[in-house]
Amino acid sequence: MAVQDFGIGIEQDHLPHIFDRFYRVNDPEEKTYPGLGIGLHIVHEIVTRHEGTMSVVSEKGKGSIFRFSLPYAPIQRKNSPIPLDKENAVI
Repeated sequence: MAVQDFGIGIEQDHLPHIFDRFYRVNDPEEKTYPGLGIGLHIVHEIVTRHEGTMSVVSEKGKGSIFRFSLPYAPIQRKNSPIPLDKENAVI
């Protein structure tokens, strides 16, 4: 899956840090946006904890593309060997 924007983009030297906690790109010549710098970090943590991958491609002045993938996991069916009671519910 991918999410693309056509915003201000990110300079190449910032890309290795873009998923770090509390990392914010501050450019004195550009308008900066408020935030704590944790949004991309949280998304990256969720994806990697589900054994997925996440990457970004960006060009200053042209926008960014954030890509992620998650492994496929089949849904448990009602005929599953796992009992469907309140203590071992399959949701």
